[in-house]
Amino acid sequence: MKSEFLVKKGENRLIVIYAGWSSDSRLYAGLRFPKGYDVALVSGYTDLDLNLSFTEGYATIALIAWSLGVWAAENSFPADRVTFAVAVNGTPYPCDDLKGIPSAVFKTTRKRLDERNLRKFRRRMVSSKEDFDNLLPLLPENDDIDSLKSELLFISEESTRRSPDASFPWERAYVSNSDSIFPDDAQREAWKERSDVECVSVEGSHYLELNPILTALFPEKATVGSKFHSAITTYHDEATAQRAIASHLADLIKTLIPSKGGKLLEIGPATGFLTGCVADILRPTEADFIDLFPTGRFNIADKESYHC
Repeated sequence: MKSEFLVKKGENRLIVIYAGWSSDSRLYAGLRFPKGYDVALVSGYTDLDLNLSFTEGYATIALIAWSLGVWAAENSFPADRVTFAVAVNGTPYPCDDLKGIPSAVFKTTRKRLDERNLRKFRRRMVSSKEDFDNLLPLLPENDDIDSLKSELLFISEESTRRSPDASFPWERAYVSNSDSIFPDDAQREAWKERSDVECVSVEGSHYLELNPILTALFPEKATVGSKFHSAITTYHDEATAQRAIASHLADLIKTLIPSKGGKLLEIGPATGFLTGCVADILRPTEADFIDLFPTGRFNIADKESYHC
């Protein structure tokens, strides 16, 4: 296996992408990656030996794996280094009649692999000729057929010897409803045994454009804060549900925290619905507030600090 950086700016957060089989950096380099993250790509599944030195120094590591990269990630990346992980059209069962690619299809693809059949495989990754024409410039310029065959052989043999790691921190699995490589029914069956994985059905084929997924996983925090800040004048009067929730939480806090004084940390106080409700209950001597935009002062403690 190999790793390479797509973005390296010295950030303290890292996104690791496990590539789909027969793809390389050309497919991912043009994605719109979120600010504040370095990005690394892992590929080449002829073994599971991954030099993890590229992950050193990062406080947060988000992992996104596509297709056969899902199995490769679960079997090569240490679970305790992952902050959260997302699977896209793949399962921990790469060659499996019920939970992955049907074994006969997998083995036939390997045995008959040549330039012509590789092109047919890639055509099945998308739903239309137009999509295929758009995908072609993003695929490797020169395909090493023997190496690609070796990857499929290694994955099929190694996956029969290894049991899936149920502790791996997959949080979400995106499942395309028109996937011609990893059948969507097989994907859902595989993730059914992981009750803590959110299975998200999406319209599309095996190859999914990753930009919408990146936007969903990594919202631009400064934009969110700016939009919220611009709506403050109406939010306090219109957000009736949030006001009711804050009141309910305050009632719970009365029973959970009987003592007064001490330090308070509130993350996301916004306009102060909950802050106001708990001020008299807790009467903190110190308070720290963290939000995505500069909030107003709440004046509920002798010493207050505000962090944006």
